[in-house]
Amino acid sequence: MLNALLSIYSTVPCLKKQTYTNKSWEQEKPYKKVMSSFLLLVILFSVLITQSGCGFKLRGNYLLAPELQTLYLSSVDKQGELTRLVKQHLKLNQITVIKNATDITPELRILKDKLDRRTLSVFPNGQVAEYELIYTVRFQLKLANQPAMNFNFEINRDYQDDPNTALAKSRELSLLLSEMRQQAATKILRDMASIQMPSSLALVKPSASSPTVTSTNPLKK
Repeated sequence: MLNALLSIYSTVPCLKKQTYTNKSWEQEKPYKKVMSSFLLLVILFSVLITQSGCGFKLRGNYLLAPELQTLYLSSVDKQGELTRLVKQHLKLNQITVIKNATDITPELRILKDKLDRRTLSVFPNGQVAEYELIYTVRFQLKLANQPAMNFNFEINRDYQDDPNTALAKSRELSLLLSEMRQQAATKILRDMASIQMPSSLALVKPSASSPTVTSTNPLKK
């Protein structure tokens, strides 16, 4: 992490010895360069202090618990688009996804990935003019010596159809579905980042029932 920050530091123009041909830059007051360098050093130092002072590490866009640094991903549709996107998001957040499940490795299970439609309005000839897309996702996170944690959420979109522009509308629908799956993959990572990990997993015995977390506010645009 320190090497990455130093790399960023080295790419800032005001911090490197360079020969500038731009006259406007040569005419800048020296104190502005000094202040820019000072502010950047303060920011870098603050990031290092924040990461070294807690039990979490910055992983992409999310703060993930150390217990989730390595996990096994399973899905009802191993070749599905959502499974591919979730795996991609995990790797972007520097999470190691192993190929074979073990008793001590957390397991992320995608249990449901379903798209439904609900008619909102119709044309005079009876064809659907507008309908609502309802994308339902259910997944589960299983930790060692812990009951499985179940999550459910929906992503909703309104879509207006037009039989006169079938090809364009088909492309629009494809892009819309891709966007919904991208949002679902992001939501899964966000839910994982919100999990409060116990201080010692080995000391916690699994209970008779599994907790379920349901999104009460469907994601909709």
